[in-house]
Amino acid sequence: MLTRTQQVTRTLACFYLIIAAVGVIVPMGTHIGTFKWRIGHLLTGGTIPISAHQLSGDQVTIIGDHALNVVMLLPLTLLATLGWPQVRWWVWGMTATIIGICSESAQFVFPELGRRPLVSNAIENAVGGWVGAGIAAYLHHLKQNLIKHSQENR
Repeated sequence: MLTRTQQVTRTLACFYLIIAAVGVIVPMGTHIGTFKWRIGHLLTGGTIPISAHQLSGDQVTIIGDHALNVVMLLPLTLLATLGWPQVRWWVWGMTATIIGICSESAQFVFPELGRRPLVSNAIENAVGGWVGAGIAAYLHHLKQNLIKHSQENR
């Protein structure tokens, strides 16, 4: 019997997978570039934090691109690990690695999308996926410890 949390996280994971897949195959346009710049600017304020040196628009966009690559699969693996607790957390990390490789491969196979497939993007996707799965595994561990502690105190 699935818990309500498992039902919700499974539904959200499936929904998020569709969103991520669409995001991978959407042709690169000015809207995506602007979105990457906005994320980069949000993270940096347009300057290097240590030296307050002004970043170029391209540098800000690159930072946004890297951040989005890392974040792309983090929610998916977090939700999947919580939604399917019987599956080991590291399986979701491996799944994220495979998804990242497939995403960049699809962009390579379809150059008309105007996307630039890079090995570094697949690595960043995988890192985010592993982080999401790791966070969920840690949350599951905390929950188990709380349950065990409350049973011991009865």
